[in-house]
Amino acid sequence: MFFTKLFFFNLSNKNVNIIAPLLTLYYKVLSVNHETINAQNVAILSGNSLLSYQSGSEGSFSSLLPGYYEVIAYANGLTNETTISLGKNETINLILPIGYTVQLLLTDFSGSPLKSYTTILSGPINESATTLPNGIAIFKNLPLGTYTLKIYKNSTLIYVTTITVDSSGEQVINLPIVGQNGETITQLFGNFRYTFGVVLLLFAALILTRTRLRKESP
Repeated sequence: MFFTKLFFFNLSNKNVNIIAPLLTLYYKVLSVNHETINAQNVAILSGNSLLSYQSGSEGSFSSLLPGYYEVIAYANGLTNETTISLGKNETINLILPIGYTVQLLLTDFSGSPLKSYTTILSGPINESATTLPNGIAIFKNLPLGTYTLKIYKNSTLIYVTTITVDSSGEQVINLPIVGQNGETITQLFGNFRYTFGVVLLLFAALILTRTRLRKESP
């Protein structure tokens, strides 16, 4: 059943009625394997105006005039944007991508690649990978979003930062100066300061002991 919207024009003092049907757009949100996905948000826009939104793996938008619309589906950090020219009731499949492939290239302060470093991403999903001899750690099927990146060397946390994943590609992570045991320059300075402080305490205790011994000597 069609609903209609009436437009009235006056041509040479004559009324002309143009009847535009109101249409319905049905949608399904699917994976690349054509399995249904429960979307957190499915929105329909006309130009820059948001007309309506809903959630779920399938649904419909009704009372639409013929024209161009943009439908955006979002689920688990992945998006699909589809533009459709609507001239009749239609059903569209919104296929969400599996995810993005990101290569993290770890380099030292001189730009040399760092191998055998453990990289852990925490965000929409949690993944880990170890850098290859070329310094690259590869992550596949990452949803869109912001991730916390932690880098370990020999089980020691040496670097923490955040990265944004919004496309496939390579991101270069330039680490501070790294010591032989995997510490960054900040950790090395902290260890040095701690060791130096301990030495000073021992030295002060030694001086105090010798001073006491001298006073007790006849």
